[in-house]
Amino acid sequence: MMEKRIKIPDEILKTIKQSGRFQEGDTFKLRHTECTPDYKSPALSVTRKKMGWIFHCHRCGLSGWQSDNALSPDETTRKVKESAKTSIATTAPNIHLPEDFVRLRSFADNLDQVPTKAFGWLWKNGVYAKSLKKHTIGWSQSYNRLIFPMYDEIYGINKETLLAWAGRNVDKYPKVPKWITKSKEGSRRYYYIPSDINTIVIVEDVASAIAVHDCTKYATLGLLNSTVGTELFVRLHKFQKVYLWLDKDMYKKSFETCSRMRQLGINAKHVSTIEDPKKNTRDQIRKELEWTKPESLK
Repeated sequence: MMEKRIKIPDEILKTIKQSGRFQEGDTFKLRHTECTPDYKSPALSVTRKKMGWIFHCHRCGLSGWQSDNALSPDETTRKVKESAKTSIATTAPNIHLPEDFVRLRSFADNLDQVPTKAFGWLWKNGVYAKSLKKHTIGWSQSYNRLIFPMYDEIYGINKETLLAWAGRNVDKYPKVPKWITKSKEGSRRYYYIPSDINTIVIVEDVASAIAVHDCTKYATLGLLNSTVGTELFVRLHKFQKVYLWLDKDMYKKSFETCSRMRQLGINAKHVSTIEDPKKNTRDQIRKELEWTKPESLK
């Protein structure tokens, strides 16, 4: 059954947007004057979704959808699917960090150069103050992104040559890809953090790689939309244990990849959680990875 359509008055939408607290999932109660103009109590619920609003009148039962860009629900759905391609990757003979790259060293530094939304995104995704001191993370105002340089790769460690960098847009409703990656020609776009411990955890993104490494000291590898192919399988043989912990929407692919690793003689284990690795607490991460405190720390 087709939903009836009503138009939420522009002045109401403008007020909601200007409130500064209307995020995805928030709901407002409004008066539905087209239903019963004499009623002063709010009966119209308006809920923010990724690219628009859904609404329902609890008095007359009228409901529907209104997009940000005046598209129909079907058109908006297609647009959401298209925007799922959230990463753009490019290569070049030589790679340099953005000219306005600012190194982040603490949450208190560079507040005049770095917006608070950048620190907010890091904190929300498990990258804390100690992580800023250990890992090279920066901000580029020209790109409007957090910048994660990559110097290490699983094929060897080279702290002098920049192999690639990944940039993360931290806006709430970005109209550009969330991630962009720029890499040197011939270099793999993996975000690799080495370790003396002979265990590696493969995750999807940079923040998860940092969060997992910082609370376990395991080597971590962020795939950055790359795949776990034959060339990487060969390199994984040097690790005593390999954990594959991808996001929940990659469950089937993760399970199949882990099975193939074991067929090739790699001691691999599949990890699956409701939340992405970076969204888990330190204790949850350690539990999923069967982490035990090293003798030196006991």
